[in-house]
Amino acid sequence: MKKSVLFAVSLLSSSIALAGSIGENFEPGGYALTGFANYSSDSDSGWKSFYLSSGVTFYPKQNVSLNAGFSFQNYGFDDAMEQSVYLRAGAAYAFGYNPMAKTGLVHTVGFYGYRYTYTDVNDVTSDANIFVTPYYRADYFLTERISVYSTLELFMLDLSTGSDELVDTGLDITGGIAVHFPNSFSDWSKIFKK
Repeated sequence: MKKSVLFAVSLLSSSIALAGSIGENFEPGGYALTGFANYSSDSDSGWKSFYLSSGVTFYPKQNVSLNAGFSFQNYGFDDAMEQSVYLRAGAAYAFGYNPMAKTGLVHTVGFYGYRYTYTDVNDVTSDANIFVTPYYRADYFLTERISVYSTLELFMLDLSTGSDELVDTGLDITGGIAVHFPNSFSDWSKIFKK
C-alpha cells in the first residue's frame, strides 16, 4: 500500500515540480495524458448535456506521436436522453516550438480515426460509423509539464458502409488540459527500491 501511495504522489509531484524544458516532452519515450469534461443545462427547457473526453499520447520518435482515447456524450431532455461514444486512434507531428523553453506554444498537426456509436431516445443503437479527420492542435505550456490545448477540425471523411456522403464538413473546436511525462520519467525503478 505504501509503495502505491508513494508511486501516485511521485507521479503527480514530479510532473508538476521537476525542472526541465518543453522539448523533453516530445523526445522518444515521452507520453501525455489528456482530459476534458463539460456539463451544461437549461432549466427552462429541461435540456442537459454531459461530455467527457480522455486520451493518451506516446512519442516513439522525436516530435512524432501515436494517440488513442475515447469520448462520451449524454444529452437531451429530462425524459429523452441520447448517448454517443467515440473511440479514436491516430498519429501527429509537433513543431514550431523552442525546445529549451519553460512555457510557450507548441503546434501539432495530425489525424484521428474514429469509431462512433449512437444510442437514441428509444434505446436503439446505430451501427458503428467510421470517420477519419485531420486536425490542428495548439498546446500552451503553463509549466514544463502542464499544458492547456485547443483542437480544430474542419472536416471528416465518412468511411462507413452505406454512407451517402464521403466528406462531412463542419467546424469542431475542443479544448482541455494535458499532463506531459518526458522519457526520463519512464524508469520508475527508483521509486520501488527499498
